[in-house]
This record gives sequence, structure tokens and C-alpha cells, in this order.
Amino acid sequence: MVCRCFVVEYERMKEKKLEAAQRRLPTVIDTLSAAFASLGRAPWLLLPPLLLNLLIWWLPSLQLSTDLATRLLEPLELFLAQMPTEGTAAIAEYYKLLTSELTTINLWSAATWPIFFWPTLILGHGDGPAVALQRNGQLVGMATALAFVGALLNMAWLALVAGVVQGRPRAFARLLRDGVSALLRIIGLFLLLAFIFLAIMTPLLIGASFLVLIVPALGALLNGVLFLLATWAGIWIAIHLYFVLGAILLDDMGILESTRHSILLVRQNFWSALGLIALSWVLSNGFWLIWLQLSQTTVGQLVAMGGSAALGTALAAAMMIYYRDRVPSVKAALVAAKKLAKEAV
Repeated sequence: MVCRCFVVEYERMKEKKLEAAQRRLPTVIDTLSAAFASLGRAPWLLLPPLLLNLLIWWLPSLQLSTDLATRLLEPLELFLAQMPTEGTAAIAEYYKLLTSELTTINLWSAATWPIFFWPTLILGHGDGPAVALQRNGQLVGMATALAFVGALLNMAWLALVAGVVQGRPRAFARLLRDGVSALLRIIGLFLLLAFIFLAIMTPLLIGASFLVLIVPALGALLNGVLFLLATWAGIWIAIHLYFVLGAILLDDMGILESTRHSILLVRQNFWSALGLIALSWVLSNGFWLIWLQLSQTTVGQLVAMGGSAALGTALAAAMMIYYRDRVPSVKAALVAAKKLAKEAV
């Protein structure tokens, strides 16, 4: 009898240890290590960003003509003409600098979406002369087409990364389907956020404008408060919706469901999630400066392209691995909340 009790107690201790081990989630460093390890298992993940980098590097740059840049800046020129004459020289210099910047922008950059982890660098262009756009319609059409194609390639590549993170690589046809589906959901989410933002801010801005006419000092203070609130809201959204793509690509969730899971995941793991987001931001921006330094030579540009592709792919995988490891507790919390709600009814 004593031996049997001892065996039962031993089995209970083993179960408790197993449950404790399951509760111990990987740290942020563990998550990043697992992400870089996934590149070793699936080096082909680097091919899409590398190929696009090389294509943009080889092609002649796509730029705005001086006439087109001048036409785009005409409204600004008219506005500056009405300014006081005291700062005319400085304003003229700024206008000249802005025109020069517009004519040196490589429009191929419209095909890159760094906000969605796409690790593309615009480091140079082919030996041929630059292609200069002359008309507004050419600019709008080319920028729109490049942005759409780039976003679609971005989502298909993220679907490829998601398949590796899940341990189930996806066929080419499914990658395209998942890429289109994810892109449509992201567009829907942006439209929803824009609608909410306008619905809240428009009446407040109108009220602040009227208040400026009545009490200028108070109106200026209210405008400052609104700016701070908008900035805080932008930061809150950037943090709490960081894992929306993970929910869409790993669990095939819709807009509202993926948003809810991302927000709850961040709330449950706020400091570690913030650590992952901050570390990803520091790595991306810090190494971007390194890539720029390396890009002074042709060999350095090739090295920078490879390094950027590896880092960007690893950070995308890290976001998905972090989501994969922690979303079960979010789903369990939602199930428990639904159960309590039914019992309350």
C-alpha cells in the first residue's frame, strides 16, 4: 500500500514538472536563436529578397524628371510665395534641396515594404541611364503597380516563412493564394484603422479649429494635446498589432480575430513582447547603417544584400515563432472567458 502511494505521488510530481516545463516559455533571445536556426534548415527563404535586391541593383533607376518634380512642388511654391520676405533666401534653398531630393528618389523603392519585414535595399542601379518619368499619370501608375506587386510578393514570401515555422512547407500555388488573402486582410485592416482614426479625430480637429478662432492660446494647447494623443495611439497600435501577420499567416484568421489575438498576446506577455519588438527595431536600424557603410563598393553591396536578407528573414521568423509559442495560452484564455460568459447567462 505504501509503495503504491509512493508511485502515485511520484507520477503526480512528474506531471507537475511537465506542466511547469510547458509553462516556461522561450525567452526573446531563445526566440531569435530559433529564428536564425530556421534559416539554416531552410536557406531558400533568402532567395526572394535576394533576387529582388539583385534585380533592383541591376536595373536602371526609375526617377522623376526635373519638370515633373517641379510640377509636383508647384502648390508648395505658391504657398511659400505668400510667406514673409525675411526668410526668402533660406526657403529658396530648402525648395531647391527638396526638388533635388525628388529627382534622385529611385521609384523601385515603391516595391519594398520594410514595415512588413521585407529586407530590400536600394543600394544602386545598373550602368545604363536612369529612366525619367515625365507625366503625373506615369508616376501614379508606376508607383501603384510597383507597390501592389511588391506587397503581394512580400506576403507570399511571409507565407513561405510561415510554412517553415510551422514545419509544413507550402506549395507554390498555396503561397500565392495565402499571399493574396493576407494582402487583402491587411488592406482591410488599414482601411478599418483609417476609418476609426478619421471618425475620432475629425470632430476633434474641427472643434480645435473653432476654438483657435475664439481662444487662440487654448486652441493651440488643444492641438498639441491631439498631436500627443495621435502619437500615443500610433505607438499603441504598432505594438499591439505587431503579431497580426502571425495570426493571419499561421492560423488563417480574419481581420477582427487576428487583431484580438495579437492584442491579447501582447497584453499577456507585454514586457517580453515589447523586448522582442524593441530588439527587432534596434537590429534593423542598427544594421541598416552598417549596410550603408558596406555599400561603398560593389563587393560590399553584395555582402549588404545577403546580410540584410538574412536579418530581415530571421526577424520575420522570430515574430511568427514568438506568436506560435504563446498563442495557445491566448486561445485558452478566450475559451475560458466564453465559458464564464455562458455560465453567467
